Amino acid sequence: MKIWFDVLTSKQALLMLSLARKFRSKGFRTIITCRKYEYVESLLSLFREEHFCVGEYGGASLRGKLIADIERMKKLTKIVEDEKPSLLISYPSPSAVRVAFGLKIPIILVTDTPHAVEVSRLTIPLASYVVYSKCIRRELIRRYMLSTYIKDAVYNGVDELEWINDNYINTFECEKTVKELGLSEKERIIIFRPEEEKAAYFKYKPLYKKVLEYLSSLNIPVIFLPRYESQRRYASKIRNVIVPKRAINLRCLFKRTLAVISGGASLAREAALYGVPSLTYFPEELDVNKCVVQWGFPLYHARKIHEIIDFIDKAFRGALGVKANLKRLSELEKPSDIIFKIVEECL
Repeated sequence: MKIWFDVLTSKQALLMLSLARKFRSKGFRTIITCRKYEYVESLLSLFREEHFCVGEYGGASLRGKLIADIERMKKLTKIVEDEKPSLLISYPSPSAVRVAFGLKIPIILVTDTPHAVEVSRLTIPLASYVVYSKCIRRELIRRYMLSTYIKDAVYNGVDELEWINDNYINTFECEKTVKELGLSEKERIIIFRPEEEKAAYFKYKPLYKKVLEYLSSLNIPVIFLPRYESQRRYASKIRNVIVPKRAINLRCLFKRTLAVISGGASLAREAALYGVPSLTYFPEELDVNKCVVQWGFPLYHARKIHEIIDFIDKAFRGALGVKANLKRLSELEKPSDIIFKIVEECL
């Protein structure tokens, strides 16, 4: 049986890469498709994962997103017809889901973003199964499930648990990463990921420029991970800011990281699960974030710039501490725990 995994973002790359490797270890064949967008393709290459890079991000405009998806669907159709997968496992990817549905390929969607209304409406109604964290209120997902043919399945954990214990770190690679970034042997850093300001669901005022302005006043390197070329250009001009040219293995850096700041949420959750004090300033309170806090990991939330600055100051002084909770990690579930059961039922 061949399984198709589609990837649109860096977070999805880590998740689908981990799932694909686990399925291959059980004797399945796999293909991974992605699009040209920020660090996605270089992340798959970093971990030496074969993939098809198909299409690109459509930008901020509605028309651009639409045309990009139409073009991507055409190219995906050719690949899927050649490769003949029996199943699609993906995040809500409008292009991949539409192709799979049109070619009568069953679809398993994994999601933790019910706030992404447009994408959810375009994808979840076409799925066979929707897999999501037990943390998420069921009604937030089921409002998109317009058919009795769709089944939902929950697990007691968050997506990031899928890959944080995978063997993605080796000494040589970490030494190479530190050298590429120009860091000294024991230099402490802050990792900063800005908001998805061009996403269809993002209707807020971006704060990353103000955050960068404050961070530049501190005597500490800031590893900035842009989502868009405009963010890359802006950050490249800021003092003390390092913008990686390609994907890096962030897990190599967490031990020297004072804090992680994210305008999204996934990177902040991942780092918090490693015990790194992390802040998300995504404007909404997300159910999965609340769970991570309740489980005892150092994840914080802010909405306003003065709250972000307060977090940075505390992290800089070492006032936040580090709370690794390895016992709690072992008690939680990963998406694959339920996905494997679904696939076995489908065989």
